[in-house]
Amino acid sequence: GVVYTWLLNASGMSGFIAWLGIAISHYRFRKAYVAQGKSLDDLPYKAKWFPFGPIFAFVLCSIVILGQNYPAFIGGTIDWYGVLVSYIGLPLFLIVWLGYKFAKKTKVIPLHECDLEQK
Repeated sequence: GVVYTWLLNASGMSGFIAWLGIAISHYRFRKAYVAQGKSLDDLPYKAKWFPFGPIFAFVLCSIVILGQNYPAFIGGTIDWYGVLVSYIGLPLFLIVWLGYKFAKKTKVIPLHECDLEQK
């Protein structure tokens, strides 16, 4: 039961981290598309509520991630075990993501340099 709880929390957190990444990717794609002088009319699909949609998704996912186990913080003392179990996905994600960025020496690509061509 304990292992199941840890795996469940890690996988649940990773889903919200993935949606956070999708919101960031969508926002940056549209900004890069316009920054490179392309017309949004050329896109086969345009999200109706841009930029509200990805910004709202980012904020909502952030709130869900941070609020996973807020009761662990509001008692007289902090429930460190509850915090660790609930937020285990965050340090795992950061270790993997930062490890990749360090190993591959990647950087955030400026919007005007993003490769938007189909291959």
